[in-house]
Amino acid sequence: MHHAPRIAHLDILRGFLLFMMILDHTPGLWRAYTFEPLGFVSAAEGFILISAYLMGQKINAIGSFESWRAWIIKRSKKLYVVHLWTLLFVYVVINAIATQSDAFDVFVYGMRDGGVLAYVSGLALLYHPPYLDILPTYIMLLLLSVGAVALAKRAGWGVVLSLSAALWVAAQAGLLSALAAALDGYVYLRLGVFDIFAWQFLWCVGLYFSIQGHQFSPAWSHPLSAAVLVGALIFYAARVPYSPLMIDPGVYAWLFAKKELGPLRLLDLSLLLYLFLMLRAPLKALGGRIAFFRYMGRHSLYLLGLHVTMAMLIEGSTYHYNLGSIYVFGLLCIQFGVMTLYIAYEEGRLQR
Repeated sequence: MHHAPRIAHLDILRGFLLFMMILDHTPGLWRAYTFEPLGFVSAAEGFILISAYLMGQKINAIGSFESWRAWIIKRSKKLYVVHLWTLLFVYVVINAIATQSDAFDVFVYGMRDGGVLAYVSGLALLYHPPYLDILPTYIMLLLLSVGAVALAKRAGWGVVLSLSAALWVAAQAGLLSALAAALDGYVYLRLGVFDIFAWQFLWCVGLYFSIQGHQFSPAWSHPLSAAVLVGALIFYAARVPYSPLMIDPGVYAWLFAKKELGPLRLLDLSLLLYLFLMLRAPLKALGGRIAFFRYMGRHSLYLLGLHVTMAMLIEGSTYHYNLGSIYVFGLLCIQFGVMTLYIAYEEGRLQR
């Protein structure tokens, strides 16, 4: 089995996006600047897209269908164990704390609403408590890769992308809500802020460009580049709260929806991706210099499991004790300190 070499600049970007997600999950003044800081796109979209691209590189490196299918299943099992630990933490620790403090109710309200069915559905990846949604979503997308690539080998990527786009359209029409209603009483289908029927499209697109080896290197001199830059700036001005041009989507919120990956959100993501590709060269030059972000990107999925448990404790404690931003910043530093120790342990283990 061959192993794909690490792509340093993508590891750095994925690590930075994880860093942004950690800030977004921590109460403080910085949230106004870190939550969707470039427009109607959060760190999660970039994280999933890059992860899909890196997965495609891994599939190409491994080669045979049987080998990469076995690798994906093995990888999924490892991540599922991390998911189980985070679920156990919520089921036991957060549940117990919530009985003493209303500040932690937000993390367990779904379990109280769904009862035993919610607990069982959580084990089956069908119920995602707050903050515990991106890791099980990633596991589902990882398993989806097996079927998507197998179908692409038989029928071509055109068929895969057409089916994927059709599911995305169905997600805009409320497919997930309809399924949740139809299965009510049998399954507690609550997937948090990630509608799998919409987000699979982003994953399949990332796999396609990676596996097919498509290269796109736009230049500033290209006529389209100026239009892309203007479009990205318009989305930026319309989104960020410190802009005088910020808009309230109102009844058109579905166009920007994060859960269903609304059409204008996808357009904004495409514009930002174009700009990223133009800046790829200087980012590559940083490949060996931003070690912390590079290591965060390398171990991001396991760090996510560590982060969500600490994020719930920090956020609940912040509201319970009415902590100011300076105290929350101290807790945030402790979280990064724990993550640094974990990274050091993993890097040492890999080198042994």
